[in-house]
Amino acid sequence: MKTYYFAEIEEIVFQECLANGLQLYIVPKPNHHTVHGVLSVACGSVHRHLRHRHDSRLVQLPAGVAHFLEHKMFEGANGVDAFQLFAEQGAMANAFTSYTQTNYVFSAPINIERNILTLLDVVQQAHFTPSGVTKEKGIIQQELLMYEDDPYAKGYQILLGNLYPNHPVGEDILGTLEAIEAMTFTDLQLCFRECYRPENMRLIIVGNVDATAIVEMIQAHQQARELLPTEFTIVPPLTAEFPIINEARLYLDVSQPVVMLGIRCCPLGTESNVLHSYLILDILAEMLLGPTSQNYHNWYQAQLLDASFALHTAADTLMHHVTLEATTDSPDELLDSWQKVFATWRQQPDLNAEHFAAVVRGRIGDLLRELDNLEGVAAEFAECLQYGYTPFEVLNTLQQLTYSDITAYAEQYLTQASLSWVTILPLNEQKV
Repeated sequence: MKTYYFAEIEEIVFQECLANGLQLYIVPKPNHHTVHGVLSVACGSVHRHLRHRHDSRLVQLPAGVAHFLEHKMFEGANGVDAFQLFAEQGAMANAFTSYTQTNYVFSAPINIERNILTLLDVVQQAHFTPSGVTKEKGIIQQELLMYEDDPYAKGYQILLGNLYPNHPVGEDILGTLEAIEAMTFTDLQLCFRECYRPENMRLIIVGNVDATAIVEMIQAHQQARELLPTEFTIVPPLTAEFPIINEARLYLDVSQPVVMLGIRCCPLGTESNVLHSYLILDILAEMLLGPTSQNYHNWYQAQLLDASFALHTAADTLMHHVTLEATTDSPDELLDSWQKVFATWRQQPDLNAEHFAAVVRGRIGDLLRELDNLEGVAAEFAECLQYGYTPFEVLNTLQQLTYSDITAYAEQYLTQASLSWVTILPLNEQKV
């Protein structure tokens, strides 16, 4: 078992790769009473293609299959609901699907060993039935329609679709109504058999546990488990390189207009760039547009935006963008102002070394608060490990960043960036 010690924050991580490929990460927290576990499967909405190992035949999975499978994994043996089983063991359980992975989580102060093994059993054994699949279609379709009624969720999905047309990142994680209706038991079986394999999983345990005892328990549990035969390999999605769609306008049941702007940069090169690039983009966006910027205060004082303002960044080998959203009575003026910031970023007074240092200090403070929270540590591990680093390494990278890193990044990526925007207007403004 490998041990990593991060002296600056006095944290230890134990890491073990089992014979079947399952990766274990254990972060002991002796002064806490609750344990959080995350079993992360590298199967998300962008994993849509499988290639046959022998004849290279390509099979396409339906849109939304990863999310649909997440729902069905809690259908336990003999019809027992896994949520109920966790509750009887004193644990809260949940799951969520992203573009790149599906995470199954539990949190419990008691029965830790039983809950860890239950988590493994739930995710590594499929008990769903054809009738259960048919029944679940309506539930997931209603979930999709619920997001369709949310102007922010609908607008954001349209914005991503415009930033990444003809690419899985631009598609809803839940899929489409048509894809959900067409989903079959066989589709889910295939996705489970080929994607839910130990070598495609990471188990993270954070809390008051004995790392050695936990590893030994899981090793014995996994040795007794028979692996299903596999015929396919997962095909990684291609980098998004299609031209963006610049503008979308829609009319919904909103009392005020909503505007969203996205800026897509050119693709990142390799996975080794992910942490460095993400932190730089996050800091750069905050400096130019975030609540610490003079731009934000000017917009707020002019009543162009309010507390609904949100700023998001993404930088990995699939997505590389900044998005902004806000409710406003002056949609055109606010959009023009946002676009001007990107067009004149070199001349922006917020882009200076002093502001950079202040934003970095704030990011370090946010990170330390997150790492003091068990659930936050577990979630951050699940997110970071897919790119080959731990949350504790983020602190070191933040401390090593320089202002010249920010300006060099901006010169490389902002000068080639493309803009897209979405305007959501009240229904009564729609011209007949």
